[in-house]
Amino acid sequence: MKKQTPLRTALSKRGISLAEVVKKGIPFGTAASHFYGYREMTVSYVQRYASLFGIPLEELIPSTPTPPEKEAPHA
Repeated sequence: MKKQTPLRTALSKRGISLAEVVKKGIPFGTAASHFYGYREMTVSYVQRYASLFGIPLEELIPSTPTPPEKEAPHA
């Protein structure tokens, strides 16, 4: 099964191909690395994808669960 990255999911949802991303000026190696999950996206690339394709930032930033707080030991 292919890894579903936030970028891949967001682009697929909009019917945008990797080739279209490259046509908009994102280098192929960079776009492919983000699309297939070989590299994490930097903030500047997240902003660039959002701006170029109208994708909300929240869709491109993977959610990380917040670890539960540890309870203080009882005396």
